[in-house]
Amino acid sequence: MKKILLVAAALYLSGCFAYVPVPPNAPPPKGTAVRVRLATPADYRLARYTANDVVEVEGEVIRAEQDRLLLSAFGMRSAADFEFVAEGETVAIPNDQLASFERKKVSVFRSALLVVAVAALGSLVKLALDTAGGGGEGGGGGGTAQ
Repeated sequence: MKKILLVAAALYLSGCFAYVPVPPNAPPPKGTAVRVRLATPADYRLARYTANDVVEVEGEVIRAEQDRLLLSAFGMRSAADFEFVAEGETVAIPNDQLASFERKKVSVFRSALLVVAVAALGSLVKLALDTAGGGGEGGGGGGTAQ
């Protein structure tokens, strides 16, 4: 039973995720993983550098205020498709900059396909090992030599 739980946990953590739209007037609760697309490129100061011409921010919701959304950012993408790695810095995005807003969600269908594929691959490997290790009759055996 422990093995099944470990496999299930591993598949969930490596499962397939998708982003689903969120109405701008109903931001998800604190801690929800989100992706925000900006209406116009913006610059954000991070711990070690400034991310320029950012058009997309990925992170977790800290809170939604009346005029802006606060995220703990872990990734950004520029208009030139350059990826910036953030380290959880707080990023304030004005509401009038929110072109689209999506939350990260486990895709049950994709994750189920992953489980089926892993199970099928495991069965094929087991079958191949059983076939390779089996092979042939034993060589007769043990009587006394005369």
